[in-house]
Amino acid sequence: MHSKGLPVHGLEHPNSREAALLSARQAIEHGDRQAALDLLGGVARGEVPGHDLEPVVSEALVATARAEQEERDRAALARYQQTQAASH
Repeated sequence: MHSKGLPVHGLEHPNSREAALLSARQAIEHGDRQAALDLLGGVARGEVPGHDLEPVVSEALVATARAEQEERDRAALARYQQTQAASH
């Protein structure tokens, strides 16, 4: 677990897609850079099913992980927020 209690490891259970999406969304919505880095590290190591993350979520997760956000990062986060608003 991450310092804010976001699960990163152990996402191999049958609902791993939902768990990965939940962890990513929590990191993005809280602006938690360390959680985003941890999750992306898990994807890189094959511990987290990154292929299950929607492109808009993946882009927003990378934007959250960046130390200094660029214009494209802000755009990715805006797209994520728009899709979340449309789905609620």
